[in-house]
Amino acid sequence: MSEEQHAQKRPKGRSPAYPAISLEKAIQRVRQLYIRDKQYAIPVSSLPDIWGYSGLNGPASLTISALKKFGLVNDEGAKDERRIKVTDSAVHILNHPSSDARAEAIRDAALLPPIHRELWEAYGASLPSDANLEWRLTRERGFTETGAKEFIREWRETMEFAGIDDRNQPDSSIDASEPEGDDGKTDALRTQAESLAVASPSLPIDSEQAPPRSQPYADAQPTSSVQSYPIPIALHGRPPVVISGAFPLSEPEWAQFKAVLDAMRPVLVSDQSDGDKP
Repeated sequence: MSEEQHAQKRPKGRSPAYPAISLEKAIQRVRQLYIRDKQYAIPVSSLPDIWGYSGLNGPASLTISALKKFGLVNDEGAKDERRIKVTDSAVHILNHPSSDARAEAIRDAALLPPIHRELWEAYGASLPSDANLEWRLTRERGFTETGAKEFIREWRETMEFAGIDDRNQPDSSIDASEPEGDDGKTDALRTQAESLAVASPSLPIDSEQAPPRSQPYADAQPTSSVQSYPIPIALHGRPPVVISGAFPLSEPEWAQFKAVLDAMRPVLVSDQSDGDKP
């Protein structure tokens, strides 16, 4: 059956399956699950409270589906007995001590959804214009116009976050003997670490509601007691490390903040001792 015939058989007004949120946002959501319950099974009915949604319909359901498509969670059971668990692949992304291994796991997750793999095999990193791609998706793959626009946006955000380009093939092996520059802490990994660090249950994940990446707390609801200011942390023998954000934090937010810093330790902490520093 040709792609045109397959598209004609698809129910009218329904696009092929694709993640409703980007991989970056999906990792933020699975991090919240892992911080709360590690890899224990979580009742699906409790997810809206964890993510700050009003119910399972709509954004919460789409988020669960996206996490499954990226291989970040598995589910079991049905209806009231349905539960999900954080996968080993997700833990690999969140906690692996090797920055290269984390980056590779992120690339693998980015290409796990079949529609993602299809576009990668067709175009690689050199996608045509949005208008050209939308035309093909609506006529050859059965997407609605709205679905095509939303998918293209999600695809581009995911590929950018995963750092996938023609020079960085997702299936290529990594030579562990090859020396790493800058301790392997590339600009791409710094960007990923910063993105994961701003994950918060209080922030909306819908693309229409989410604040710009450059201002992660711009749309957060302030209170009269919350102020944004830098906090310098004095360290012996070196300039201070400055933390900037909205304070004070609640106890759960403080626990999450510390857990994120601990998970980011391989990126932020050098293996060199004080005596080895140049």
